[in-house]
Amino acid sequence: KKGIPSSGLSLADTALQEAYHALIGYFREHKTLPSLASWGPELVALGKEYVHACIDYLEQIPTGKSLSHSDRLVVRLGFATLNEKRFLSPFHPLVMSYYLNLVEEIVQDGEARSFRQLPEVTKSRLNARGLIPHLFDKKNQYNYTQAVPENPFWLEIVPHQETSFDFVTNLVKHKIEE
Repeated sequence: KKGIPSSGLSLADTALQEAYHALIGYFREHKTLPSLASWGPELVALGKEYVHACIDYLEQIPTGKSLSHSDRLVVRLGFATLNEKRFLSPFHPLVMSYYLNLVEEIVQDGEARSFRQLPEVTKSRLNARGLIPHLFDKKNQYNYTQAVPENPFWLEIVPHQETSFDFVTNLVKHKIEE
């Protein structure tokens, strides 16, 4: 599936387009990716500008009416389809805002550096997965998100029908027997 051309954002909102281009420009200029960036003050400011532009745009969409072409473009920002799998990329506004908040918390932690002392299992759970617990689509009905192990900035959208919770029954039975 083809992505959304960034020129299409001009149909939506000039502020949003400028914020998006500035953010993408940062990554191009520094030849890096969100998962590899140092998340210094410049990137944090660009990320916040982008997220706030998205929020401002979404708040202006009237409720109870069909979405316009421009509205649909903005709502699809940050979604990607690769090899027939659907993802929320690091550029999805909710994912971006999660990591901006995490960076702010780490900076605020300052000299305590308590984030360095977190167990690896806890660090592996520091991702945006829980912010979007379920998504609905016509084909699979309910989907959920899971962090991609190789890069937790990406969230894979997994159809509910592909999941198996049989292990829960066995786990409960085992715990009762214990």
